[in-house]
Amino acid sequence: MRTALNQSIRVLTNRLDNDKLASVLAQVANKANISTGKFKRARADLPFPDAKWSKYAPRFGLTPGANNLNKNSFDTFKTPSYHLPPSFHVAIFENAWLWQEVYQKRSFERPEEASLRTLDPVC
Repeated sequence: MRTALNQSIRVLTNRLDNDKLASVLAQVANKANISTGKFKRARADLPFPDAKWSKYAPRFGLTPGANNLNKNSFDTFKTPSYHLPPSFHVAIFENAWLWQEVYQKRSFERPEEASLRTLDPVC
């Protein structure tokens, strides 16, 4: 059953552009009386794509086995450390506070999405 469903999804996504595919899904949702909230929860529960080192490393000229990496093959660098005055931190927090009022955290966020959290420490 799962294989047939995956094949059907693959066929639909290959043959339809995004707008037409969205229209098909909307029609199915309307016929089955599926709410937008259920769609969002179902999207959030989808598995994150399998990104395997052995699959993508050769594309970038790296060895397929992650254990074979030589630490000396990468450039090393040291992150500089600065002691900044309190006035700098005050200005940063004042701006961050304004950003948080305007760009509040979304109520729905997929776990794999990157997000900027302005008052989180950058250590």
